[in-house]
Amino acid sequence: MAQLDLDFVPNLYNAMASKPDYLEANWNKVKSVTVEPGKLDHLTKEIVAVAVSAVNGCDY
Repeated sequence: MAQLDLDFVPNLYNAMASKPDYLEANWNKVKSVTVEPGKLDHLTKEIVAVAVSAVNGCDY
């Protein structure tokens, strides 16, 4: 929650909580792509993620 600056745990991570190894692997991937500094700032990365979800017809 702190690293994503949220006041709740996203449903995705709640669903993975019963499989700690999977949760950790997924979080490490997400963290390396979206949280850690890179050429794009965090907000731009989030905008790209939303755009990709919209193009893919994601209802979530």
